[in-house]
Parts: sequence; structure tokens; C-alpha cells
Amino acid sequence: MSSLYAVFIGHGSLKFVTKSGKVIYVDPAFLKGDYSQPADFIFITHLHGDHDREDIVTKSENCITFSSKDAINNGEYINFEKDGIKATPVEAYNKNHDKGECVGYVLNFDGLNIYCAGDTSKTDDMLNKLPNMNIDYAFLPIDGFYNMDPKEASECAKLIKTRFALPIHNDPKSMETGEFYETGLSEFTHDGKIVLKHGQMLELKS
Repeated sequence: MSSLYAVFIGHGSLKFVTKSGKVIYVDPAFLKGDYSQPADFIFITHLHGDHDREDIVTKSENCITFSSKDAINNGEYINFEKDGIKATPVEAYNKNHDKGECVGYVLNFDGLNIYCAGDTSKTDDMLNKLPNMNIDYAFLPIDGFYNMDPKEASECAKLIKTRFALPIHNDPKSMETGEFYETGLSEFTHDGKIVLKHGQMLELKS
């Protein structure tokens, strides 16, 4: 049995390891990061180069990739479920991201509901759907240029009633080194706020 944890690889990229040892990557990027642990599942919120680089991920023999192309069919959202891992796509959109081409995911495993917002601003689902999904951890973009700023992200964290809220996707300092500014981290507010450094692991609690 494995411990249950998440790793903030950097930018919008995340890794989760379940109690049974299943490895999940979300939005692998070309930016510096560790993708050496073989993936069982890769979830991609949209097909932009800083989110969809599954080619840099080490994959297990039976690795499954599920992208926004799979998650949206004629405007309908398609759920994914296999080996105790469930992914429920939800809306993701703003002026830089088309609603018909982008999603967020609520991942469910080991009794946890984890919201990986992808690239987005406030959505109707944050008002109507996500508050009823018992979100434990929410990973929200705060860069304020391509997505919402820290103030709006704080509002969204409150709207969806998440237990813990983690700011990600802040401004890049160097694409080559993977360094990022800490822009907006102090302005993001939530009673369950957790700030992870790039590459840092977080033990997940159900």
C-alpha cells in the first residue's frame, strides 16, 4: 500500500498517488518538473502547450490519457471511471479559454474529491454544481493574465465550499529553469489555504 499524497510539480501541473499506488498526472507541461514516476492516468484540461505535454511523462504499460477532447462530446460532459479513479469534467472558460475546448476535473479516489480547475475564471458550475460536490482540495489558477486573479480565485474557493484551497499557475520567471514568481500568493485568501512550492509533496487527508 502507498501513502496518499499530491505533488505540485509547477505551473498548472500536478501529480497524485493513491493509497493503492496508482499514479495520476494532471496537465503535464514543458516546464521543468519531475515526471519520472510511471503514470497510470493522465488528465489534460485543455490542449495548450503548457498543459498537454503527455509526451514528457513516463508511462506505465497500460497508461490511459483522458483529455478535454474526450471529456466534451457535442457540448455534453463525459465522465471517466476506472480502477477506483473517477473524473467528472466541469466547466472551464474565460476570454482566453473556450468553453467548448476546456474543462476542469473533479477527481474522486480514496474517499476524496479533488478539483483541478485547469485554466479558468469564475464559471456557472462554481455557482451551481461544484458547491454540491463536497470538494476537499481545490487547485485554482491565480495568474491574473490568462486566468482569474487572486481576488477572484479567493471568491471561487469560497463559492465551491472547498475544505482546502491551493493557488497554482502563477507567473513564470523562467521557462527553462521552471522558476516562478510568488505573484499573488499572499493575496489569495481562504480559511483552508495551503501554499505549495514547486515540487513539494502534500499528504492528503480524507
